[in-house]
Amino acid sequence: MLDSREGAVDAVALTPDGKIWVAMNVRQADSKWRPRLVLLDAEGHETGVEMPTDAGTSVRGIASDAAGGCIAVGFGGSGYGDTDIKIWRMTAEGVAVVSAKGWDHVPNADSDPHEFDDLAFDVVNKDGVAWIAGMSVGKHNAFEYETRGILVPLDLETGARIDPVAVQEASGGWRQGMYLGAAAHPDGVVVVGQGATADGTSQRIELAIYDATGARIWWSPEAAADVAYGTGVAVSAHGGVIGVGVVMNGGTLGGVVLGRKGLTYEHQFSSGVEPSAVYGAAVDPWDQVFAVGELTSGGVRYARAAFVRQ
Repeated sequence: MLDSREGAVDAVALTPDGKIWVAMNVRQADSKWRPRLVLLDAEGHETGVEMPTDAGTSVRGIASDAAGGCIAVGFGGSGYGDTDIKIWRMTAEGVAVVSAKGWDHVPNADSDPHEFDDLAFDVVNKDGVAWIAGMSVGKHNAFEYETRGILVPLDLETGARIDPVAVQEASGGWRQGMYLGAAAHPDGVVVVGQGATADGTSQRIELAIYDATGARIWWSPEAAADVAYGTGVAVSAHGGVIGVGVVMNGGTLGGVVLGRKGLTYEHQFSSGVEPSAVYGAAVDPWDQVFAVGELTSGGVRYARAAFVRQ
C-alpha cells in the first residue's frame, strides 16, 4: 500500500542498484489531484525520499538516471490559458532540482509562447539527454489546429531544451497523432503512438526511430482501423522493436503485440469477442518478450501478463 487516498500508479522505474521510483497521482482531502514521486528500496519499502509537488498537475512517466536519481514528466496548466509539459527532477541524494518546471512548444521566434497545448506521456534517458514523448496541439501547418506527436530532448541535469524538437510528420491525409511511449534504441530513441486522419475516423499504430539529431530514420505505420494506438515499446538485444497497443475493428477493442524492425510477428492478446488491451512490454536478458494488460472473459475484467514466443 503506497497511499491510502484515491489514486493510481502511472509509471515506475528501476535504479541501477534495484531501487524503485514510483510516479503516482493522488486525490487530496480538498479533492485536488497532485503527483507523488517516491523512492522505494529493492523490497518495496519507502526510503523517505520524495519529490515535493503541488496540486494541479499530473505525472505520466518516469525514468531513472545512471546515478539512481530520476526525471518524471506529465502536464498541467501554464497559468496563461494553455497546457504545458511539466518536468520533475531529483538526484540520487534526494535533492529536488526542478519541480513541475514547464516546457512549451515554441517552434520559432515569431510563435506565440502559449499557442500550443503540450502533454508528456513518457520519458527515456540516453547519454545524458532526457527524451520526452508526448503530443502538441496547435497550428503545426500554420493554418489548422492539429495534434502531432513530439519528441523533446532536454538536458538531464538542467532541464534545458536541446534543439531540435522532433514533430511527427504528416503523411498524406494522415495529419494527426501522438507519441505515448518511448525506449532507448541503438540507433537513437524509438517511440510508439498513433497516427490518424484529419477527422480522426481512421487510426493506426505508428512506430518510429529518431536519431540524436532529431531526424526520423525509421518508420513503421501499421494497418488502418477504426481505433488504434500504441501504448508501449521495448527493444531487443539486436535492435528489434516490440510495440504494444490496442486496435478496434468491428466494434471490439483488442490488445496487440507487434514485432518489427527485423522481427516479424503479431500476437493478439485475446482470441474471443470480448475486449482486451496491452499497456506495456519488457524484454528479458534472453530476448523473451513479456506483455501486460487486461482482458475480459465472461463479462469480468482481468489483469493479464503474457509471455510471447518470437
